[in-house]
Amino acid sequence: TLAALHGCYKMESVGKTWMAAAGMQESREDHAAACVLLGLDICRAIATIRTREGLQAINVQVGINTGAVVSGVVGQKKPQFCLFGDAVNMAARMQSNSSPGRVLVSSSTFDRIKWDFDVEHEKVDITSAQKVIKRTDCYFVLGPSDRRHAASGGSSWTDTARASHMHSMSGKAIETETPYA
Repeated sequence: TLAALHGCYKMESVGKTWMAAAGMQESREDHAAACVLLGLDICRAIATIRTREGLQAINVQVGINTGAVVSGVVGQKKPQFCLFGDAVNMAARMQSNSSPGRVLVSSSTFDRIKWDFDVEHEKVDITSAQKVIKRTDCYFVLGPSDRRHAASGGSSWTDTARASHMHSMSGKAIETETPYA
């Protein structure tokens, strides 16, 4: 699956939305980048699905946030591993404010990926029950950047990211800063 290819774990599906996370099982420095690459590949894969008339059949909006979560197993009849917390809620807000075929990341995720991806700055009203809670900075991801590669004078994980994007690959993804069990 695309999630496994990027070292992410599909957490759950609810209706037309699904959630994935990186960094839950093992620590790695590129958690946020793994989620961003997954989001970009999902957008690319969905864009290839066409109707008989050649029109795009479905769209996907991807939102990503970085932060601490609480995890646990919920349910007795059908137990399911779940994530809870503000990081999950903010990822949902990023997803709902994203545009079709695009990946929108929060400022906490941007802080982790700013050298690895080209982005477009955006101000978004975060709402709850149709009421604006706050206006926040977020960023649409345009694709992998050459900045880190040029600054390092050699190869980096972004070389692998670029190679991954040479071949084709609705959700929200959460990069976890500190997993709790």
